[in-house]
Amino acid sequence: MLVRRGLGAAASLAVVRALAARQATEPSRGTAIVAAAAPLIGTAATVTGLALAADRRSRVAGLATAAFGAAALSPHLASFGGTEPGRATTATLRVTSANVLFGRADAASLVGWAAAHTDVLVVQELTADCAARFSAAGLDEAFPHRFLETRPRAAGIGVWSKHPITETRHLPGPLMPCLAVRLQVPGCPTDPTVVAVHLESPVDIVGWRADLAALPSTLREADAWADGGAVIVAGDFNSTLDMRPFRDGLAGYADAVRQAGAGYPATFPNHRRWTPPLFVIDHVLTLRCTATRARTAGIAGSDHRALLTEIQLG
Repeated sequence: MLVRRGLGAAASLAVVRALAARQATEPSRGTAIVAAAAPLIGTAATVTGLALAADRRSRVAGLATAAFGAAALSPHLASFGGTEPGRATTATLRVTSANVLFGRADAASLVGWAAAHTDVLVVQELTADCAARFSAAGLDEAFPHRFLETRPRAAGIGVWSKHPITETRHLPGPLMPCLAVRLQVPGCPTDPTVVAVHLESPVDIVGWRADLAALPSTLREADAWADGGAVIVAGDFNSTLDMRPFRDGLAGYADAVRQAGAGYPATFPNHRRWTPPLFVIDHVLTLRCTATRARTAGIAGSDHRALLTEIQLG
């Protein structure tokens, strides 16, 4: 009996810490990780509480623990609620974000599914060698329009598109390059804007805080440059919606997964044999457009899963 009560108390305390971490405006590295784990902690506490409640001797404690767990899960209920009402649709654009792990992802695998399932491919951690391998594997043929900035290790980024790119620019703010393109999409009266972004990891807590502090101004800059057209921001944000600095920095943009009611499509880590991805740190953000679908796909050779979305353009 004491063991069961102790287990329930430990689970409840873990949830309290996770809920507190979700509200931290300037989290430490450890607090940021606890915040990211809030839905996992909530799930574990809910299951633990329900198991304890099955025994009448620990029913009250079990139900209390399950209630604490549900509190940690409640912010994610919107992601399971079905697709938000869309705008009047003029065209649909399929946008995918893919982190390729220092350029190590398998080129043939990525090119194969990208050519079949997306119109715009946003790639993070794009090295010069990686871009050359992707080109040799046929990516430039499938996506004849591109705007790339290759760099060593994690800093490179690029956009490949099946639709013509009419304008390009670098956006200020993040420590790593941030690229913006305007696309000519058939049936869309105003060219939509796609932004490619990669923010620092909270492992570098100073850089992560700086990138998130700059994010609202970057998003507003993209909005201003779009001339009233749709804006889609895709990339590895190294943040989840359980991290308050990220939530507070969205500047009116919507998260595509929540818009589409796509649940909890975890993207990281994807390289561990015995555990599935646990965290949703790759995102597609939308402004003046609506995501209707979002799902993930494996990337051979990468520690991330790709995030594939379908966006209704207004």
